[in-house]
Amino acid sequence: MAELPSDIVSYLHHLASTQRKPAWMKIDREGGLLSAGGHLTAYGLMDLIVGKQVGDQVYFLEGLFPLESERLILPAIQTDSGLPADLHMLRTQDGDYVLFLDATEQILQQGLMQQKGNELSLNYQRLVKEIQKKEILLHCIVHDLAGPLMGIKGGFELLSSEPISDKGRKFLEIGLRQATRQESLIREILQAFSAELESFESFHLDPEKSPDALQAAKEVVEALLPAYDINQVKLRIDGGVDQSKSWKVVGEKSRLERVISNLAENALRHSSANSTVTIRLIDESDRIPGRDR
Repeated sequence: MAELPSDIVSYLHHLASTQRKPAWMKIDREGGLLSAGGHLTAYGLMDLIVGKQVGDQVYFLEGLFPLESERLILPAIQTDSGLPADLHMLRTQDGDYVLFLDATEQILQQGLMQQKGNELSLNYQRLVKEIQKKEILLHCIVHDLAGPLMGIKGGFELLSSEPISDKGRKFLEIGLRQATRQESLIREILQAFSAELESFESFHLDPEKSPDALQAAKEVVEALLPAYDINQVKLRIDGGVDQSKSWKVVGEKSRLERVISNLAENALRHSSANSTVTIRLIDESDRIPGRDR
């Protein structure tokens, strides 16, 4: 290791002397005290007797000398004065040394870290409880949505067995498909809050299984036509869209339809009577933006 500049050495010496309150003791091979110095009184080390066994004078050093290893460190030892100290013990040819360094700052930092850890743990527990409350609320809401939807589907299915016009049957089929789609959306909402979230977020990378953006747009248009007719607004797919090319995209079919449907529903809410909403698909290399007007 490169030699430290003298100014740095002086700074480190000053830092250790003022903040760590170093004190030391030198002990012979039989465990007797040879000499001592430094901030001994800070650690309650008064009236030390040279030549006397150090273990008889400092209780937490009893049985440690002579040292069996080159180095030994005992962190945050509570001394007689109440001041915690890190004990650094090292073996030399002339005897064993004990270095006392004030550990107050280290213990304070550990306490702050522990407090922060406890706060984070409490926050995490509160967050878990909030998530559990919201999950219970969500299940209740979904249950309330699913019940009437089941009745709507049942009514549509019963109505399908009645003699109705071809136009009425077409609208009935659209209603059944929309009800089925709503059931699927409700299941997806529940899955989003379940342990199977990872599988819920997955999608197919296989081009053969990927959804077709143009086909999704057509299905949305067909499903929303009755609502548009009631509001006297036209909904169409732009005639300039190349229907001979592939509009496969990386994604999941139901989510793709949901995006297009949300755009079309928003357009309907903000369209005046006798206006037209056009869904246009544009191939821009790695993305396909949809536009409505």
